[in-house]
Amino acid sequence: MELNIEREKFQELLQKYKKEHEELQEKVPSLIHCATKELKSEIMLLEEELGEARRSLKRQESSNDEEMEHLRKMVSTLDNQLQQSRTDSLRSEARQATQQRALQLKEVSQELEQLTQESSQLKAEVSGEERL
Repeated sequence: MELNIEREKFQELLQKYKKEHEELQEKVPSLIHCATKELKSEIMLLEEELGEARRSLKRQESSNDEEMEHLRKMVSTLDNQLQQSRTDSLRSEARQATQQRALQLKEVSQELEQLTQESSQLKAEVSGEERL
């Protein structure tokens, strides 16, 4: 009798476990489907984020390229301005030197003219004294 009771309890437990096992077996496809659906959704979201990150990187690279080109042009312009400034500076220095030499030449010419006049005057005076 006790053995029968034990056997019945064991049978009940066995049937309970079989029923739970069947229920779990029925749930597995649904769980797999849900998990697959969630993973696909997460993959799509990650792909969208990756796409946006790539687009952002491309925009940033384009912006960097534009900035580099702008800086190259700026360097070229400044280089040209520096060359022009040097040329202008050399021209100005040459002009000043020419003006200064012209002024010196004028002064020397005036001195020469004055000395020539003084020499002529002295010659005239010497000639006048010799006549006396």
